[in-house]
Formats: sequence, C-alpha cells, structure tokens
Amino acid sequence: IRRPPRSTPLYSSAASDVYKRQVIYHFVDSHPKLQAGKKLDVTEELKEIETALEEPKPDENFIARRFRNIKRMAPDILEVAFETLKNPAGGVAEVVKRIAKKMTEEAQP
Repeated sequence: IRRPPRSTPLYSSAASDVYKRQVIYHFVDSHPKLQAGKKLDVTEELKEIETALEEPKPDENFIARRFRNIKRMAPDILEVAFETLKNPAGGVAEVVKRIAKKMTEEAQP
C-alpha cells in the first residue's frame, strides 16, 4: 500500500470549502437578531451566490445584487459571507474581492 507524502494535507480543498460554507449557514441560522423569514432569505441569497460563482464566467452584477440584499437584511453577516465564500480556485476570490470593493465604494458618501 502506497501512502501519500507527509506534506499532503489530510483534508481536501473541496472538503474544506464545504466546511466553510456550513459555517456561514450555521452563522445565519443561529443569528439572534434575524427572524426566521430573513434567515431563509439570506440563506437563499448565499446559495444563489455559490451557484453563480461556480459558473465559468461569474456574473459580477448578479452576485453584487445578492450581496447587497444580504447587506440590507443582515449587514453583520456580509463580512462573514465575503470571507467564507472566498476561494482562490478558479478566480472566485478575485470576483468576490472586486464586488466587495465596489460595495465599499458605493457605501461612501
């Protein structure tokens, strides 16, 4: 039986991504200030963002609208969502960074 070298991580990147996403959904679900309906809405927005980020060329405007909706419903979840959804594979992190920058610029007077 051949074993992987010691430098090989025990957990795959995909497993790590799944765990990170579970964290954000748990954060939303356990948020004390969000009503049940808002929790469902935020969760659906996050799922739509995830689906859009899996596309070969993610639609930045669509994703930005989803993030704006989350910001409107639960601003404190927005930063957690940004950090959780960043994934360097496939340039997803860059898309999320650009959207975060746009939203920061839009928020400034």
